[in-house]
Amino acid sequence: MPTIAVSGGIIRQMGTPVKGLQFAVEHGFYGMEIGARYLTPEQLPPEESRRFRSIAALNGVDLSVHAPLDWNPATFSPELRPRLLGEIRALLQRSAEIGAQVLVLHAAAVDGPGIVRGQVPESVRASAIERLTSFLQESAPTAQALGVVIGLENLPYLPGVQDARGIERSYDVLKTYEELVQVVRDAASPAVRITLDIGHADRAEGIWEAFQAFAPYLRHIHIHDSDGRQDHQEIGLAKVDFKGLSDLLAPFPHMMVMEIIVQDDPAGAAIRSRDRLKAILGNAAR
Repeated sequence: MPTIAVSGGIIRQMGTPVKGLQFAVEHGFYGMEIGARYLTPEQLPPEESRRFRSIAALNGVDLSVHAPLDWNPATFSPELRPRLLGEIRALLQRSAEIGAQVLVLHAAAVDGPGIVRGQVPESVRASAIERLTSFLQESAPTAQALGVVIGLENLPYLPGVQDARGIERSYDVLKTYEELVQVVRDAASPAVRITLDIGHADRAEGIWEAFQAFAPYLRHIHIHDSDGRQDHQEIGLAKVDFKGLSDLLAPFPHMMVMEIIVQDDPAGAAIRSRDRLKAILGNAAR
C-alpha cells in the first residue's frame, strides 16, 4: 500500500518544519518529505528536532529528506568531493535523527574546466559516472548503519535548462534509465536504491518504461503531473494518465511524495492532488 506524502513546499508556506508537519497531520497525510535546508540547526534546533520526530511517530507519518539540489556527487573537483562526502554523511545522520527512511539524491551535472553544456565528450561523461558510483559506494556504509536508504533520482537528460523554479540547472551525467540502474547495481549496497520521479520520466524514456527498468531497485516515488515539457504540476491539471498507472502505483509499498511546485496555494494543490489520487487508488493507498 503506497503512502501519499506531502513535500517540503508546505514548510515554505507554513513557516517552520514543525508547522509543516502539523499541517500534514491535520489534513490526513501519512508521509512528508523535507528539504535538507530545513534540517539545519538554525531551522530545526535539537529540541524542535525531537518534537518533529515525536509528532511524526505519534501520528504514523513516514518521513524522507531531499538532498540539496546544488550537490554534485559526480564532481571532478578534488576540493569539493571530500566536502560533499562529509556533508552527505552528516545529512544522513540528521535524517536518521528525525526518523527519515530515505534521502533523495540527484546525479546533477558533469563539471570541470572547459566543460560546455551539451558538448560533453562521452569519455568525460563515463568518468563522471564512475565518480558518481564511487561516491555512492563511499556513502553507503554510513547510510546502511543508520538505517537510511539513499534514493538516486531519475532526471531527464537536459544540459542547461531552467527547472520548475526558474533556476538554470544541468542534468547530463546520466542519459538513460539503464545507466541509472547500472550505477545503483554497481554501488552494491541495500542502502542505495532508486527514487522514480514520474514527471521526470514523462520527459525522458517514459513512465511505464521507468517502472519496468527500475523495478528491482525502486524504493521511493515522486509523483506530480506533467505535460511532457513542464512537470511538477498539480495532479489532474496536465496529461499524465494516473488512472492508467493505477496497477503500478497501488501495490507500491512505500512513500509517493507529491512534489508539486506552484507559487499560488501549495497547500490547496497538495490536498486536491491527494484527493484525486485517492479517488483513483481508493483503499489501495493511505
